[in-house]
Amino acid sequence: MRRRGRPRKPGGRHPNGQLKRRSAKAQRDDITAVARRARQNVFGLSAVDAARAEAGDMLGRLAISGEITPRQLAAGRAYEQLRRDLDRALQARHVRSSSDYNLGGGYRAPDTDETGHAEWVARVKRRYTVARSALLMCSDPMAAAVVDGVVVEGREMWNFVGTLRIGLNALDRVISPR
Repeated sequence: MRRRGRPRKPGGRHPNGQLKRRSAKAQRDDITAVARRARQNVFGLSAVDAARAEAGDMLGRLAISGEITPRQLAAGRAYEQLRRDLDRALQARHVRSSSDYNLGGGYRAPDTDETGHAEWVARVKRRYTVARSALLMCSDPMAAAVVDGVVVEGREMWNFVGTLRIGLNALDRVISPR
């Protein structure tokens, strides 16, 4: 005769009858396996390329496929870090999603005890001004918008790969670590 109620989930059980959970490592491995398979199916990457960390965004996939050079990739990553530093320097908060509007706001005061903070903020602002002016003065008027969209916001802008290359070359001349 069958048990009454909802059928039990399959899997190992603790002595008290509760279902045993999988380890955190096994869960992480499953998540990365799904991401690898999705990268292979959607972007047509090989299994080796899909497992690389660079395959996680458009800039990395362009570098893997050879459409941008390693110097252009380094310039894009340096610009991404510069924008993160600028957000920290200006104490900008990310735009809230609609589910976060019920939380209270607030003001994050700078660490006044930190020595050299004002100099660091000025240095970051100066570096960003140089990088932004290089993007605005390059030969393609859309370069600044495309670089911000791909590098900072993580958008997939496959129609603007040529413009992205122009913007990354402009950034390479001014902010890339050599």
